[in-house]
Amino acid sequence: MSLTPGNTPRRVLDRVSELVPMHAGFRVLDLGSGCGDALAYWALQHHIDGVGIELLPVRAECGRRLMKWFGVSVKILEADLSSAQWPDTDLIYCVATCFDSAMRRQIGVRLSGLRHGTVVALIGMGLPKGYDLVHHEPVRFAWGTPELRIGRRVSGHATLSP
Repeated sequence: MSLTPGNTPRRVLDRVSELVPMHAGFRVLDLGSGCGDALAYWALQHHIDGVGIELLPVRAECGRRLMKWFGVSVKILEADLSSAQWPDTDLIYCVATCFDSAMRRQIGVRLSGLRHGTVVALIGMGLPKGYDLVHHEPVRFAWGTPELRIGRRVSGHATLSP
């Protein structure tokens, strides 16, 4: 059986893991994870440890079942990502294309409180101030071509850049 991510094309997930090298024990937090397809893919490919935060109960439950079936070290939490506790992590991944501007601002504020050196991979969302832009490129989805931005926390107070 092959795992085909439902929300993010495999080539995009491969590109993220090429730009942010993953290895066994690497910790990824997926904001708005859905069923956790991206985390499952990276867990199977790179043996990462992951946590997904998903608001919709049916998608969170789907994700928990998927992770159990694959036997990977990924937890899917049912919570509002704007108020849920975020674990310490090596990478925060977020496809924000379906989030409204208020949610993207809340995510930016939360990102501003993270430790120096935190790495983020954001799709469809501006990189918060206080992060150095490490890489950016358009990534193709079936429905369009949003921008992938990878940044590293350096300092300052985060607000969203255009």
